[in-house]
Amino acid sequence: MPLDPIPGEDRARSLLLKALQQAEIEEHVGNPPVAPVNGTNVYWREAFGEIELQFYCLRPGAGRMKATISMLQMARRVMDFSYDDDSAVISTLVDVLDYLKATVSLTLTMTEVGIIKRAENLYLRSARSRERLHKGAISALFEQLTPAYSDYREASEKRLRGERDRRGGSQAKLPESERNTLHEQYDALHKHSKIVKKDYDAKLRDFAKRRKARGYSHKEWRDHWMKDSQNYPAEIQKYLEMFAEIDSPSASDIAYRILATQTGHTRKYVERLVLESRKAAKSPQ
Repeated sequence: MPLDPIPGEDRARSLLLKALQQAEIEEHVGNPPVAPVNGTNVYWREAFGEIELQFYCLRPGAGRMKATISMLQMARRVMDFSYDDDSAVISTLVDVLDYLKATVSLTLTMTEVGIIKRAENLYLRSARSRERLHKGAISALFEQLTPAYSDYREASEKRLRGERDRRGGSQAKLPESERNTLHEQYDALHKHSKIVKKDYDAKLRDFAKRRKARGYSHKEWRDHWMKDSQNYPAEIQKYLEMFAEIDSPSASDIAYRILATQTGHTRKYVERLVLESRKAAKSPQ
């Protein structure tokens, strides 16, 4: 049955619908849509007099999730703190929607991160030396490859709180704290990538030895290398694929490519930033 009317509901409904439009969240009617592979679909619908935000999430290896959040009372709560300024209410609601998207859509991902870290902490200590080094490096790399998730949530939370970045300019810039430690990020990526690269080279030599009589194609080797990665998250699978590229990139190449992706800068510019960061760290304060 319909929920009890909320004071100011007509205005809350009108402003919420405008916020949903600005946030580019579409209305959905009928059967639930299929969640995208390794992603989240977000829709809104009217049900029993309420406006609901619906999430459909799929994370291969972690599961599927459906979540529903009623929004009219949330909109009314925003109105309590935004007085009579409709534009302020809409702007706040857009940030609320963005924050909810970030929080809900990462639930399965961050749970999977926790499972991987648990495996490292509890089980990898007893594994064989080579396996322990390889999987330990993968776990550490996954932790380093996934700050983008928490960064996304943190950024949306800051917007919700009104802690906006007032810096002008259109070029993407790294925070000073990150620029100062960029060489440390590179060193960590390089260290773990060297461990994986060493394992990669050893497995390639063994594969080539076993296939010496009949030969093999690059695709056959790549498929063999990736066979054991199917249980890893998509981020790690993409990382492991880099090693099997036709030009056989070095551990350093891979570390720089990851940093370039994370920072949004070119590989060449990231190399320069790493050198500057290392030089600054060595300079007397």
